[in-house]
Amino acid sequence: MLHPQHGKMQMEIAVVGEEKAGEKTAYWLEMRMQAPDKGRVIVKSLVVFEGQKSDALRLIVQSEDELPMEFPVQMRRNMSNSTNPAAEDIRAIAEHVGTETITTPAGSFTCEHFRMKDGSGEAWVSQKVAPYGIVKMTSREGSMVLLKVLAGERSQIRGEPQKMAPMMPGFPQP
Repeated sequence: MLHPQHGKMQMEIAVVGEEKAGEKTAYWLEMRMQAPDKGRVIVKSLVVFEGQKSDALRLIVQSEDELPMEFPVQMRRNMSNSTNPAAEDIRAIAEHVGTETITTPAGSFTCEHFRMKDGSGEAWVSQKVAPYGIVKMTSREGSMVLLKVLAGERSQIRGEPQKMAPMMPGFPQP
């Protein structure tokens, strides 16, 4: 991944578990990022997918050698939307260009090619790449390409998550 502020960054997205959330199945997703200037950060979220939308029910973040922190409800919803590369279904914000075969270090994938309606970028997605389908993405801010498909992954969060105290009066607890 090429990020405008952090330069070349390694990022992994893995499904590391699932559990019931009421009558629905929720999935534990982990985004693991290694930025030269920030060190290693792991963002673990419990997500329910409903049609074209997703909702983060829990959000845990761990940086380098710190204890993991669980964020309050509203904060985790704000953070999950800003860190989730597919928080919005791409079909709502892009036009379908066609079907193409894209070759990356992870292999060759038959992808649906989308161009953002506002001209800000393009994405190539495949149903064979869980959880979001992103094989390649380009935008004004940077680019991302699939290097490896992960399977059988376990959480890399270490330690018991600490609940983050509210930062403002009236801020809800998880």
